[in-house]
Amino acid sequence: MEKLTIKDIARMANVSPASVSRVINNIPYGISEDTRKRVAAIIKESGYQPNTVARSMVTKRSTTIGLLVPDITNQFYALLVKGVEDIATRRGYSVVLCNSNNNDEKEFRNLSFLKENYVAGIIYNNFKMIDKIRKVLEDIHVPVIYVDNIENVKDAFSLHVRQKEGMAMMTRYLLEMGHTKFAYLAGPEEVLSASQRLEGFREVLEEKGIRIPESFIKSCEYSENGGYEAAKELMGEKKEFTCLVCANDLIAYGATRLFNERGIRIPQDISVTGFDDIPFSKLLNPALTTVYNPVQDMGRRAAELLLECLEGKHEGEKGDIPFEPVLVKRESVRFMGEW
Repeated sequence: MEKLTIKDIARMANVSPASVSRVINNIPYGISEDTRKRVAAIIKESGYQPNTVARSMVTKRSTTIGLLVPDITNQFYALLVKGVEDIATRRGYSVVLCNSNNNDEKEFRNLSFLKENYVAGIIYNNFKMIDKIRKVLEDIHVPVIYVDNIENVKDAFSLHVRQKEGMAMMTRYLLEMGHTKFAYLAGPEEVLSASQRLEGFREVLEEKGIRIPESFIKSCEYSENGGYEAAKELMGEKKEFTCLVCANDLIAYGATRLFNERGIRIPQDISVTGFDDIPFSKLLNPALTTVYNPVQDMGRRAAELLLECLEGKHEGEKGDIPFEPVLVKRESVRFMGEW
């Protein structure tokens, strides 16, 4: 006899596969009690066995949640993981971590894996929302909490820092420090946080009537190597600027490495700033001026929301939940005089 699937059970019970999935995972919303009992009875009578990583008993629910991040080597995402695990472990849940390595195909495979293995819910920080990833998310029948880099989310909670406001805050501070000649390393063009940070930078300069050549703005990877190569390109064109604004701390690390190799002093010759305030930033010499991104707090809140959804709370609710950035002034910015 061929092994039964969720679709077979759904057909036998005259319900959707989503309803069967909810019964298997004991998710307390989206299905009536009568339907739940009928599906449970059919599962028991048919001898259907869920995927081995799911709970073998229909009356028990999964205590595993999935967490998908773009790059676990980035301390920013390590902090997100820590925040999620702090809450999940305390509540008796395990976390399956999937790293997409900034690759949309791998992200699609990871998300499909989580869907097929019946995790109770998913916390999702994406690299890039391509169409087939969006389709998988629409077909997932467990709660999904979105963290950063997401816009226009339907019927879900989305947590994010105010990216644009954070970079605008940094830009105003640099103007107060007397800087008017900027270069900007912008991160990947297709990543929402990068585009929002660049928008905040541009808007403040436009407000003050300051224009910089487009060639002073370079897209690059959100990585140390990305910052190193983009800074090398800037310096190779002999551009004149007093401050290099970087879209995240890793980019600033790469630029700092290049400047150190070339004997360019920070901040005496060039000021450098970052965004995120990951732990190593305060240990640089000089310590990096940056914008604190409360990602660990977002991780904790995302886990709390997910577990509350699994308990039947927030049914039908959705919401955009912003977190406030904080300017962190350190030693990597030189005062140029009153502007």
